Amino acid sequence: MAVNSKIHKIIIKSLSGEATDEELLLLEEWKKMNSANDAEYSTLQNVWKSSISYPGIVNAEEEFNKLWLKSGRANADGQHKVSDSIWRKVLKIAAVLVAFCAMAWLINITMFEGNPPSEESPIVITKSNPRGQKSRIFLQDGTFVWLNSSSKIEYQEDFFTQEQRHVSLSGEAYFEVAKDSIRPFVVRAGQVEVEVLGTMFNINTNDENRVAIALKEGSVRVKWYSEEEKIKEEVLCPREIIYIDTASGETELGSYNPIEKMGWKDGILYFEDASFITVKRKLEDWYGVNINVKGDLTTPWNYSGEFDNYVLENVLNAISFVEEFNYKIEGDNVSIMFN
Repeated sequence: MAVNSKIHKIIIKSLSGEATDEELLLLEEWKKMNSANDAEYSTLQNVWKSSISYPGIVNAEEEFNKLWLKSGRANADGQHKVSDSIWRKVLKIAAVLVAFCAMAWLINITMFEGNPPSEESPIVITKSNPRGQKSRIFLQDGTFVWLNSSSKIEYQEDFFTQEQRHVSLSGEAYFEVAKDSIRPFVVRAGQVEVEVLGTMFNINTNDENRVAIALKEGSVRVKWYSEEEKIKEEVLCPREIIYIDTASGETELGSYNPIEKMGWKDGILYFEDASFITVKRKLEDWYGVNINVKGDLTTPWNYSGEFDNYVLENVLNAISFVEEFNYKIEGDNVSIMFN
């Protein structure tokens, strides 16, 4: 079947990436007319790609001549049935591309011999939660991450193939790290770095100039800069927590209440001797609301309470009974009224 000049031009433009949506639609219709059209286009496309990908290896002119003979568009002696066929234009474009790629290949070898060109920037994946939202994330190496509200982690797409599995954290997250004796798992939280092979631990960076690392299982090595800009480190044992002042480099090591430090990942909202400011900030972050205060707070709060997956109204009912205030919920806005 003879192919008209319009389709010829569209094929050239599609191979060079210059075809419009309308032209691509016409090309698809032509390919669907019969299997021969579709097969011929696929063959031309493969030769075109080969001529670009392997300069100096694929002879575009030779390959296209073979195609002409096989498709019946040329006589056995190689003479074209249609003079000045549009396929000659395809050949010329391919030949130019081959020459151009060959030149680029030679320049590349000459300039970077012994010094390969730098690779493209790695793809960085970011996972973040707004206020009022928590999520569980599965990483490619088998690690699970529970990400708290107002928190973010970043890691390279291929981090699990690197010598170290690096993850950056801002906010709070709980990690169940997949064991890999060859590739340590490293979490960077500002100036603090936590290195593990396989374990469960929590990191909280929400307090300004303060990072808290609580270890549940396994062991972790924590590194940070001291006030003298020297790197210091501490190895934690299960049920230990370390608080690091990132401004001074001072630390505090002790034990912790698992519900208080890690209950959030299971939906447990926990307060222990909390001030009004602490309660207000935590409620705003946990439920994604804005709390407005009316009236004066006359006595300091030391509120303690535990709420297992409670809705905001039930939490406010319980707190208001103890601390004696009224409240009103209007969408994402909450008003607390002191008498």
